Parts: sequence; C-alpha cells; structure tokens
Amino acid sequence: MREERTEKKPSPPKKPLIFYYVVALIALMLLNTFFFPSVLERQVYQVAYSDFLDMVDAGQVEEVALSQTDQNIVFTAHNEEGQVQIYKTGIWPDDGQRLLEQLRSDENITFTSEIPTQADPLFSALLSWVLPIVIFIGIGQLFSRMLTKRMGNLPGNAMTFGKADAKIYVEAQTGKTFADVAGQDEAKEALMEVVDFLHEPAKYNAIGARLPKGVLLVGPP
Repeated sequence: MREERTEKKPSPPKKPLIFYYVVALIALMLLNTFFFPSVLERQVYQVAYSDFLDMVDAGQVEEVALSQTDQNIVFTAHNEEGQVQIYKTGIWPDDGQRLLEQLRSDENITFTSEIPTQADPLFSALLSWVLPIVIFIGIGQLFSRMLTKRMGNLPGNAMTFGKADAKIYVEAQTGKTFADVAGQDEAKEALMEVVDFLHEPAKYNAIGARLPKGVLLVGPP
C-alpha cells in the first residue's frame, strides 16, 4: 500500500516588528493631520444677516464678536434644541452703529473681542499628543505579544529552551539481591562497600578513602 505524502506549502515570510511600528506611526500621523483637527475645531455655522437679527430679537444670542477688519460678525446662540453653537454672519452692514446700540441695549448679550473656535488647549494637547503616544505604545505592545506568541510556537527556538517535553525513564527493579548471586564474594563485598560509601561518606573520608569512579561486573549472576 503506497503512502501519499502531503507536502506542506512554505508559509510566507513574516514581516519584522519594525514594519508594524512604521505602519502604526504613519497611521497616527494621518490621524493627527486630518482627523484630530476636525474634532478639535468647533463647527461654525454661516447664517444670513437677517437670520442674525431674528435671533437677536428672539433672545437666542449670548455673545457677539464684531470684527472691523474682515467685516464679519461671529456670535453664539441657542439653536432649536437649546444647544449653544457658533454662528457667523455676512458682510458688516451699513447701519452698524444702529446695530451696536441695539445689541448694547440687550442685557442678555455680551460683547467679546473673539469667540474661540478651537477646543480647550488642555484637551487639544491630550488629543493631539498624549493619545497618539498611548495608541502607538499600545499597538507596539500588541504586536510584540503576537510576535512572542508566534515565536513560542516554533520548534527548537530560544523561547522554549528548558521547556522541552523530555521524559526520564527508569528501569523497573528486577527483584534480584546479593543473596541471589552465586559466589563472587569479593566482588559483592566491594560493591557493598561502594553502596555504604554513598550512604556514609564521612566515615570513609576520615581514613582517606576515595570513591571509585565505577565498578565493572562481568558474567552472569
């Protein structure tokens, strides 16, 4: 009967650990360039000047920042859901002085030099620097554990040194004693002295005796 041997296809070469670190670093750089700025930057809604006036009349406006340079009005107001959002209206109107008087007469509106459109600096630093570092270290630890586990499954590698499934076999006792051995009294006596030396070495060391390197027994018992 012919035995069919199935040849195992060689597995593709494994990529080094530094490859995964480079991939993780590139991914974090892309996140820090495109994703995090959009998260940190507060959304500003563009509205018409007439809508701004309607929101002022409705008492929705809280803060107003007037810019003479770019002729824009940036303000915060409550939306329909009651959330405070940032709005921006168009070109500065010709009746700017009348608008200023109207806004100043409203006690619920606060004038400010600038309305920040960026998130809190501490939160921005945590999200832009600390979080990527933590993610980078976590990814590195994950790949390191995967590599260690993969190396641990390889036969004969250094990771499994001292953990081989070696077994020690001891021959069963034959049940034979010196009484079963015919003759050879001198050999038996010498062997018994060796055994006694192993049990009580101090007694023999006191008289300068040395343990022989071995005992050669020839012939059947």
